[in-house]
Amino acid sequence: MKLYLLRHGIAEELRNGCSDDDRALTKEGGRKTRKALEGLRALGVSGITIFSSPLRRAQETAEIAGRVLNSDPAVMSCGELRPGTSTSELLRWLRTRKEEALMLVGHEPDLGCLAAALLTSDGRLKISLKRAGVCWIETDRTCRRGRSRLCALFPPGSLRLIRGRGGAEKEEA
Repeated sequence: MKLYLLRHGIAEELRNGCSDDDRALTKEGGRKTRKALEGLRALGVSGITIFSSPLRRAQETAEIAGRVLNSDPAVMSCGELRPGTSTSELLRWLRTRKEEALMLVGHEPDLGCLAAALLTSDGRLKISLKRAGVCWIETDRTCRRGRSRLCALFPPGSLRLIRGRGGAEKEEA
């Protein structure tokens, strides 16, 4: 199974009267996320099943991924991707999936902990995804700890460069 772990894009700061669950992507966050995902598409990633944390910023990120990678923003909400879910619980859920390629859109440090669990038997590896960054892992259906292979760890700026326009130039709004 190809597994793409995508951290949500840049979100609004927490403010009075707004819960953490309701924080939306900023305009810049949406734009940078789209451009990073266009880089992933340039690498041949498409037609994948997308699951998202139920939090708004992750849902919005996942919808962008659906439009860029699948030409369909359809996303399935997954409570196991809510911040604070144990890695063991997320691994149990992942073992129930039958798809060949999955994208999980969620939060740090949870996605990094999942990657570490898949890649090492003791989970002590430290992986941290930047906002709109992607970790690509290949694993078998058992998703046993330490039995997966890291294919790539993409910071969002690298994906924007792969997209072909460069991350350093001024980008249109």
